[in-house]
Amino acid sequence: KGKAALKESEEKYRLLVNNQKDFITEFDTSSKVLFINPSLCEFLGKTEKELLGKNFIQFLHKDSQKAVKKSKKRFPIKYNTIRLENKCIKRS
Repeated sequence: KGKAALKESEEKYRLLVNNQKDFITEFDTSSKVLFINPSLCEFLGKTEKELLGKNFIQFLHKDSQKAVKKSKKRFPIKYNTIRLENKCIKRS
């Protein structure tokens, strides 16, 4: 029963994240993309496959690149989630 509830909860979370209009991404301490939701892929004009493993900072506006680099210094590794608002560069 516990496994079924966990699976159902994970599926609800996955649907929520994948259908979210806000941009959601997960990257490691070296800024390598581990997850990126469809809304952000569409905005950047790239597929998930093209973005996974890439350095996410390259897709940010220069002002936001500086902010992300500073925030990475402020937050220790123990934090799993950091909310940042950044300017992305839209593919023309």
